[in-house]
Amino acid sequence: MHAAVEPARRAWQHLRLAEVINRHASHRPNLAELVEAMVLHHVLHPNETRPVDRCCTGLVPALRGRDIPGIEFYHAILALHELTGQIEAHLLDLLHNGRPVERLYLKLVSGEFVGNECGITTAGTTYQVRPYRKPLEMAVMVHPRGLPVGLRVFAKGALSGEVVAGLLDELKERYGLTSCIVVDQRSGLEETPAYPYITALPPDRLEEIPLGNAEVWRDESAFRFGESLWARDIKQPDARYLVCYDLSPNAPSDQLIEERIAHALAELERVKAAVKNRALKREKTVLKKTAAVLAKYNCEQYLVCTYNRGKNTLQFRRREEVIKKDKALGRTEVLKTNLASLPAPEIVAAYRRCQELKQRLATVADCTRIPVIYPYADQQHSPAFISGQAFIYLLSYLVEKTGPERVDTHAR
Repeated sequence: MHAAVEPARRAWQHLRLAEVINRHASHRPNLAELVEAMVLHHVLHPNETRPVDRCCTGLVPALRGRDIPGIEFYHAILALHELTGQIEAHLLDLLHNGRPVERLYLKLVSGEFVGNECGITTAGTTYQVRPYRKPLEMAVMVHPRGLPVGLRVFAKGALSGEVVAGLLDELKERYGLTSCIVVDQRSGLEETPAYPYITALPPDRLEEIPLGNAEVWRDESAFRFGESLWARDIKQPDARYLVCYDLSPNAPSDQLIEERIAHALAELERVKAAVKNRALKREKTVLKKTAAVLAKYNCEQYLVCTYNRGKNTLQFRRREEVIKKDKALGRTEVLKTNLASLPAPEIVAAYRRCQELKQRLATVADCTRIPVIYPYADQQHSPAFISGQAFIYLLSYLVEKTGPERVDTHAR
């Protein structure tokens, strides 16, 4: 484990986060070390299910050999929440080498917090420890280099257009930004905001795109983006659309469709064998079973089943044209924006930047595993705790993506 720990520790040290924490929370001994331990824990063991106090103290030399209770990590997360503003400013200063910040991206993502809760008996013993989930929305500040520097956490539905506009004004005033572009990666905008934005249209809204033909990625006006993406820029009076098509030979969306079809075919083969062996004889039963299999794997549109009662056979075939169409749709992503003058490649890059971070923040789990106790708790985990825990996730992503070669060593 030593070989894996040291590069992560060097990245943490290069970001100088311990200096910021110690400077602004000198009254909290070991806070920097506790935060470092939790961050490195998420970097090295992202799928660990044990409480953090049982498995991460050995990652930081100052904590090795010490028995630190989980409640100290709990309070460290709360304390970290109070320092997020100072850490955010420090990271921006570090990445800009002390120069003024001109542009930031504000990425809006959806996620959920997973905590634990339990009841308590009249005798004072706890029971029924169980997880609970709370949907969230997060606004993540992303540096143009693709590195996150801070975030704000909201309850689902609270991150309205008005709140986003206020947050943009706050960031511009605090850091003197000339522009701050919102990249909304939630379920799609219902209304067109006045602030600069980039979002993706959900499949049920693709009809609003003025496409000339289905093969838009073959059009001569399309341009290549990177090694495996074509994009076409469509400008309209009220909006601008970029139709992006994944050219990679094994697109994940293709694989998902083929996996569903393979599972459905495997089960249909068992039904076919039962029909052949006369274990299934009634036409109604056979059709009901085949329909259930297709529905189970959402393959009604991909496979056609034919039952011949006279010959006692069940046949099925793939609908290749439908499969091809859905694969093309799965490879296609349509971006919508009101940025009329920004070059199309920059818009595509801004949206695709930090895709892994979106996945990382999809589930923010309490690493301490300490349950809240009802009915004595006024609420489940507090917004401050959830925000601090989400910030641990952000810092772990930043440590992963940052090394001494990527951060200016002369930054103040």
